[in-house]
Amino acid sequence: PDSTARKAAGRAALDTMDALLVGFGLNGDDAVKAGRSLRASLHGFVTLEALDNLGRGSHDESFEFLVDLLIDGIRATS
Repeated sequence: PDSTARKAAGRAALDTMDALLVGFGLNGDDAVKAGRSLRASLHGFVTLEALDNLGRGSHDESFEFLVDLLIDGIRATS
C-alpha cells in the first residue's frame, strides 16, 4: 500500500491497542510502555513464524501461550 494507506492502517491498529489497554485500566506512560511491549512481542512472533524459525511443536499453542502471558502481565500492572 502507499504511504498514506500504510499510515492510516498503523494509526487504526494503534487506536485499537490504546482502547484495549484503557479497558485494562492503563493510560499515560504505562499504556505507552505496555503497547510497545505488546507490539514488539506480537511482531517478533509473527516475524519468526513467517521466516519458519519457530521450530517444532504447535505454533498456534505457542501463540496462545504468548497472548495469555501478555494479558497476565498487563493485569498485574494495572
